[in-house]
Amino acid sequence: MHKGILCIAAVLFTAATVSTAPRVSIKVSPAIVMVGGSIRVVCTVPRTAKNRGVTAMIENYRSMYDQLDGESARITHEFLFERIPCDVGDAVCTLEASSEKPASARQAIHVANCES
Repeated sequence: MHKGILCIAAVLFTAATVSTAPRVSIKVSPAIVMVGGSIRVVCTVPRTAKNRGVTAMIENYRSMYDQLDGESARITHEFLFERIPCDVGDAVCTLEASSEKPASARQAIHVANCES
């Protein structure tokens, strides 16, 4: 009886752990860029059949989109943003999956040599 309860508890704990794992992560390089410079945004997403697309965006500037091929899709998606202007917001990666809310990750960008 106790073994059965332990097995059920282990399964529930594993399911809870899996469901709280981040569905998308972001890495921006460099985090500080000179005005007019370039920024590389890498979005990392797990391979699942539900994944449809990933968008990388620099707020107040522009965005780029990669369509995903479900379980056959790449895990890392790299986007290059060139000629970064002043007054941009954060970099954001957004994962679109069927029948789920979009998941996002963000990282701050600092643009140097902007006159205030």
